[in-house]
Amino acid sequence: MKKIIIKQIKDLYTTNWITLKQATVVNKNGKQFKWDFIARKNEQKIITIICHSSISNRILVIKEFRVPINKYVIEFPAGLIEEGETIEQAAIRELKEETGYIGKIFRVSPFLTKSAYLTSELSAFVEMEANENEIGPTQLEKEEDIHPIWLKPEEFENQFLYHHNDEYIIDSLVWMALTAFKVNNSYS
Repeated sequence: MKKIIIKQIKDLYTTNWITLKQATVVNKNGKQFKWDFIARKNEQKIITIICHSSISNRILVIKEFRVPINKYVIEFPAGLIEEGETIEQAAIRELKEETGYIGKIFRVSPFLTKSAYLTSELSAFVEMEANENEIGPTQLEKEEDIHPIWLKPEEFENQFLYHHNDEYIIDSLVWMALTAFKVNNSYS
């Protein structure tokens, strides 16, 4: 069977955080085409944190302003893995920086893709637990506007879906995870 071959990848434009790249590709039929995609600078990987409360059945999400869509997004805490950091170290640091909580790690996924048609970005999911009553100071960067929110999966629809407004949008990962929790609980 013939394979798809990436002949060349070139950088088109680079900023402080991302690079726009263009690949020259030959498909299985020998036809050549171009594919544009975005890469994190230095191919940095990210972590996404799914944090459960140690004292209730709540899950931690954040409301963070996202400039590209000019709205707040209801999403899971997440961030870049810095050079020399392990996945676990990045998760503990990001949870504390963004929310003020100190978490205990239970499980780490392998690196996964979310939007492989658009970006080369890879993300590991880290399942953590924290006490929702023990919050410390955050360490937000100047461009971050983040608000932590603890909620029960069954409260999700009433709190966000049915009271949706133009101020925020729900991240697809949060939607899928909370829907899965709800479905799982309805069958258990």
